[in-house]
Amino acid sequence: AVSLASLVLLLMGVDVPHGQICEHLLRILGTRFLTSPRSSAIVDDTRQPVIFLCNHRSWGDFWVDTALLGGTSFVARQAVACAIPCSAAWGWLRGWLWFFQRGAKHKEGSTKWMANFLQRSHTGFPSKGVVLYPEGTRSLLPNGSQLKFGSLAAIHSLGWPVQVVISTNKEHVMAERRLKLGFGTQCSTAVSSPLSPHDFASRDAFISAVNATWQSTWREAYAIDTSGFLPRPRAALPGAVSRRGVAALARGAGLNRVRLLLVALVVFVMRFRGRLRLRNPAAIVAKDALLAFWQSMRSRQR
Repeated sequence: AVSLASLVLLLMGVDVPHGQICEHLLRILGTRFLTSPRSSAIVDDTRQPVIFLCNHRSWGDFWVDTALLGGTSFVARQAVACAIPCSAAWGWLRGWLWFFQRGAKHKEGSTKWMANFLQRSHTGFPSKGVVLYPEGTRSLLPNGSQLKFGSLAAIHSLGWPVQVVISTNKEHVMAERRLKLGFGTQCSTAVSSPLSPHDFASRDAFISAVNATWQSTWREAYAIDTSGFLPRPRAALPGAVSRRGVAALARGAGLNRVRLLLVALVVFVMRFRGRLRLRNPAAIVAKDALLAFWQSMRSRQR
């Protein structure tokens, strides 16, 4: 419902920050946040592109990691759109959800394609970094899954700085397989120092350093003794910069094409509304919503 409302507002020209939405949702759930004492501050991703490598535990990752990092972009496979269509449409139209097709073949090679894909997608939401889940899929293994070589190779060719961000208990915030939300969940987070590909002599040296950093950051986040961890009054990690909502009437060709399609549909309904005999309550509600959208757009033009 929240995603649908945000999508409708976006189509009407109001950009609702997804970082703040997720932070409010976690506040409703009473989620508590701790930071490991050796964590680094989040790199300011409003000044330069930054890739955050996060552990992938459940669908709750999107809520938690969005709130922790101030509303970043996300890379997701296209199948996600089938599971969460409203959220997918909202994120894709606004530019912070970057879809790719898993298993697709690319003539330029997967590594080069991924690097180009990340660079091209970032232009649609340039004022924040992006979260990558380098394990490639959700994993509830105690130590996670092995990192995908291809994504790390693509990051190296891009040259963007990387930070590893590991958080615990995200699978208890949202357990989609059990259709359950968790109240009062405590999420502990460890953040590594940033790694720049330019500081390494070769791609293999960079990938080796990322893997070592991932493992050490994981151990730090999942430490048995959390007595030295620092509580945070809100979800955002130290250094994270939240992105503010802005008017979005002229943002993105894809978004404006959808608006034009809606306007055309509204004009059709207005032109033939006398001939449309709608008996289905849902169709009547849809028609009324389209008319309301049209009236809102006309009032904005005035």
